[in-house]
Amino acid sequence: MSVAELEHFYEANLPKIYRFYFYKVLNREIAEDLTSQSFLKFVQEVSRRVIKKPKAFLYGIARHVIMDFLRVKYQGKEVPLDEEDETLIADFEAPEVHILDYLERLLPKVPEKQAIVLRLRFLEKLSLQEIATKLDKDVNYVSTTQKRGFISIKKLLQCTDVPTNIVEDEL
Repeated sequence: MSVAELEHFYEANLPKIYRFYFYKVLNREIAEDLTSQSFLKFVQEVSRRVIKKPKAFLYGIARHVIMDFLRVKYQGKEVPLDEEDETLIADFEAPEVHILDYLERLLPKVPEKQAIVLRLRFLEKLSLQEIATKLDKDVNYVSTTQKRGFISIKKLLQCTDVPTNIVEDEL
């Protein structure tokens, strides 16, 4: 592949590869780093040999890079709550009601799988590994479902006036 062809290939595929990573990690800086790694590996391979399907080869590299990234990120036994997760919890804390009581009222309004994970995590106080074992699922599944549960609750709270709903529920 000539330098001009390589530049054209880079410009044509950069947005797609970046978008692939961004949707996986939801972080611009990390997505940019992973995109750079992918293109660097691609250029190294192109300089060594002829690649018949460069686009497919690049996407193969991208899949391997994201898997390596996630493997390193989640290799510990317990995946701690991210600072972002703690912010999401704090967003729906009402001063008049204990957060766990309020969480219990919101759980029936979120999708069932998310509600199960949130109930086990915060009401039964199980670790992510314990939940994964109990549900016969992977820790990554539990972590992702927990994050999606937080987002569902946050969306519910953006659509309602929290203190008013609590009073109406009690009447």
